[in-house]
Amino acid sequence: PVAMFMYAIGLSPLTNMTCHGLSSDVRAVFFADDGTGCGSLNKLFDWWNLILAMGPRLGYYPNAEKSWLIVKEKHIDNAKEIFSNAGVNISSEGTKHLGAVLGKRQHMEKFLADKVENGLKN
Repeated sequence: PVAMFMYAIGLSPLTNMTCHGLSSDVRAVFFADDGTGCGSLNKLFDWWNLILAMGPRLGYYPNAEKSWLIVKEKHIDNAKEIFSNAGVNISSEGTKHLGAVLGKRQHMEKFLADKVENGLKN
């Protein structure tokens, strides 16, 4: 617990820069080492690249394979084009996020049904 607290404090320059400074066009929050941003695709791409550039200097190593971009169906092709070389997962359905779920209502309902069927262990 103390180590995560210290890690979060160590990341405060990154969170300040990406939440309030250079990427202020993206609404962003961090919970320990989990960052979440909301904004236009181009601004999110800039935000992602800022995190990639600044994070390692502060001991934060973003993992594209574990990162998700959730977009409306009408933006999926544009998202895939903009983030084509980023390596992040892109979905218009949704994904799990910090133990909850983001996305379409059908995705949330399936997520909850699976939780009820399999218990809260997953």
